[in-house]
Amino acid sequence: MKTFFINRFKKGRWLNKSNSILNDKAKMTALLSKLPIYLKKEGLKRVKEDLLLLKDYISDIVHGQYKDYGKRGLALAVAAIIYVISPLDVIPDIIPTGLLDDATIIAWAIVQLNSELEKYKRYRSGEDEKKEEEDEEASTI
Repeated sequence: MKTFFINRFKKGRWLNKSNSILNDKAKMTALLSKLPIYLKKEGLKRVKEDLLLLKDYISDIVHGQYKDYGKRGLALAVAAIIYVISPLDVIPDIIPTGLLDDATIIAWAIVQLNSELEKYKRYRSGEDEKKEEEDEEASTI
């Protein structure tokens, strides 16, 4: 079942839509502004932290705070968010189990973006800055 959702996602319109708004700060901001409604939904509880991580990742890129990212990773993160907020996905959200596909896509996207998001988490925690400072100190010795 998971493979079915993922294959439909890959073949669907979400990646194309994602690529069409990547360079539009207003559309990206509008997309992120819709996400809090979905964070409260019972069916997405188990991926809530992942959704918040994707939201922060995208937001920091949109606002120019995070620059060390891959465009493909950003496109996948945006596509996953578009999928979640779209009422017309593989299983419509109004059906009782309608968020199962959304949760599956988020979990899959997190796995696909693992190295990108680990790098982002290090940036957020300040580890990258500490490493740069240590490297600079080492080079002056």
